[in-house]
Amino acid sequence: MKTSPRRRKHRRRAFRRLFWLLVLATLLLLLWPRRVTLDGLNSPHAILLRADSGEVLAEKDADSTIYPASMTKMMTALLPEEIFPALQAQNASLAGFQAGETATVRDLLYGAMLPSGAECCEALAREVSGSEEAFAARMNQKAAELGMTGTHFCNPTGLHDPEHVSTVRDMARLTEAALQNETFRKLFTMERYTVPATNCHPQGFTMHSTLLSQLDGTELHS
Repeated sequence: MKTSPRRRKHRRRAFRRLFWLLVLATLLLLLWPRRVTLDGLNSPHAILLRADSGEVLAEKDADSTIYPASMTKMMTALLPEEIFPALQAQNASLAGFQAGETATVRDLLYGAMLPSGAECCEALAREVSGSEEAFAARMNQKAAELGMTGTHFCNPTGLHDPEHVSTVRDMARLTEAALQNETFRKLFTMERYTVPATNCHPQGFTMHSTLLSQLDGTELHS
């Protein structure tokens, strides 16, 4: 049985309407704002952004002053990329190096980033700038270049100081900029690193990241 021209025309119109409805639905799904909330988050300050575009997906009191603590070490590890005298840091986390131990700059960088080793941060600072104070000045200069207007560094370790302050928005800015550096990205995303044999560790030793355990296909910074 043949279909009449009128019915065929009606079917073509119906098909076109369905086609454009599907196109419209697809565009809405792609362009509709994706809302991400931080409800239930214990921290009073937070920001979440996409690594590929810098788009802020959600924030929570992101511009209030905070103490950056160990997040400071991101700046400390970044600067030598643009280092080991004997040292100790009171009440600070350590990577496992001992006084008088000989280590390479690479070992120190991994020690600063993975287990958040304060002795590595201080060694890097002294090697790069001659003193922690001079290195802190360079940290602040770099922070200004990155537009971190709410940040002031006093030391390379993040040990508490009333004037050592930042905001989560500034920390997100620092993370975004630092990850453009391939060496820093490798440090930042490494889960473990084995230090080769040294004068104090003949068998070497392995450091594990305290920051992350794994990364999936979508990279988010918080």
